[in-house]
Amino acid sequence: MDRNTRAPNNFRTLDDLAAALTGALIRPTDAGWDQARAAWQLLADQRPIAVVTAATTDDVALTVRAAAALGLRVAPQSTGHNATPLDDLARTILLRTGALDRVEIDADARIAHVEAGVRCADLTAAAAAAGLVPIGGFSADVGVVGLVLGGGLGWFARSHGPSRASVLELELVTADGVIRRVRAGDALFDSVLAGADIAVVTALTLRLHAIGDVVAGALFWPVESTRDIFHAWTAWIATAPETVTSVARVLRFPDTPEVPPMFAGRTFAIIEAVAQANAATAHDLLAPLRELSPLIDTFDVVAPSALAGLHMDPPTPVPALGCSALLRTLPADVVDAVVTAVTDGPADTLTSVELRHLGGALDRTEASPTRRSAALLFAVAVVPTPAAADAATTGFQALSDAVAAVRSDRDISSFTESAAPPERLFGRDLPLLVAAKARWDAADVIHANHPVRAPFAD
Repeated sequence: MDRNTRAPNNFRTLDDLAAALTGALIRPTDAGWDQARAAWQLLADQRPIAVVTAATTDDVALTVRAAAALGLRVAPQSTGHNATPLDDLARTILLRTGALDRVEIDADARIAHVEAGVRCADLTAAAAAAGLVPIGGFSADVGVVGLVLGGGLGWFARSHGPSRASVLELELVTADGVIRRVRAGDALFDSVLAGADIAVVTALTLRLHAIGDVVAGALFWPVESTRDIFHAWTAWIATAPETVTSVARVLRFPDTPEVPPMFAGRTFAIIEAVAQANAATAHDLLAPLRELSPLIDTFDVVAPSALAGLHMDPPTPVPALGCSALLRTLPADVVDAVVTAVTDGPADTLTSVELRHLGGALDRTEASPTRRSAALLFAVAVVPTPAAADAATTGFQALSDAVAAVRSDRDISSFTESAAPPERLFGRDLPLLVAAKARWDAADVIHANHPVRAPFAD
């Protein structure tokens, strides 16, 4: 189903767009400009020609049509967790969709209709009220649409696949300003869901799941035990069922008042896991890890809606850098190299360095960048100063060197925080996505953090 807005098409200036919007258009000279252009990623200094805060789907369509008429681009953004890859926004309208925050749950059909501004925490809470669970990510603060378009790796990915595998329908605005609804099997649906920057997604419909209580938690050891713990985890995941998703990491807690005293300023080797199993089965699964005498054991039976805090992500925006690599295998020498870099090398200043277990349903998801990868290496550094950023860059390079022999030729867009070759992000889908860009957005009106082709010259 396609539809046009009823507003006029004759946009000659941004003033015409401002007059047509239900929401607001903010320019650099307006009060509230800095707040309007700010992303969750505090290192992203976004300077668009204007910011539109959309109040309705029609506002999105109007903004796209106005941008096309004025020779501008549109960069849609809900939270801006992965805003740093965006290039120069001088001729771009930043389209904030955070106010499109409606969630509708159909418990009988086990589906959710989610607008573009909804965050994972909001969807999880709404679904939980109906006894259902979405396939979300690790963080509650990210937007659902951004999570889906970026791939979507969460605690149920090994059993149910990435978040995008649950999507049934998209509502979107193409570069001609037409509002469309497309379903699985439609070429436009497939191209957008694969990451093509050819439309602004305004809502999606996704499948929910009946997942009961799980056993989830974390085991903490002194950082000096990291090598033993990482090797033990590697052996443990070799036989773990796909109903178990886990992470081995080194985490350095800041020495700040908001961090509990038992963690503040300390560094730990940690294994986090979620097991879709009863308490007795989970007890047996975890036994080999508990034999390593952790200092802290937080595992318990919890509802899936309680998983938001398990990964201990910062609850508020912080200036941070990240790097990632998909690993085809996890041989012992590579694990050793990672541990050495993290505990006694250039990466020993990084805030978090983790290995996420992949496989399971992720290997059955066609064209997914995670297919046939054993793990994801993901590192983060909080960088309050330029010197800290320089140290982080050096640490990231050390980790990249450590895993170079087993690194996949693919990357995950949501974990890629700088511009990357499209071939690494889109793989064999790239020719089809470039063709879709030529068909649906030849003038390059829609602007994404990871475009399928190089942006047009100004």
